Amino acid sequence: MNKIVFVFILAFSSAVGRISDNAIRHFGATTLTQ
Repeated sequence: MNKIVFVFILAFSSAVGRISDNAIRHFGATTLTQ
């Protein structure tokens, strides 16, 4: 049970990191073009 929860948290945190990284890149690109 704990292993499943740990894997879920790990996948969730990696997904959140990817989304925030894409958002930061997108935001930086829009600010650079303006």
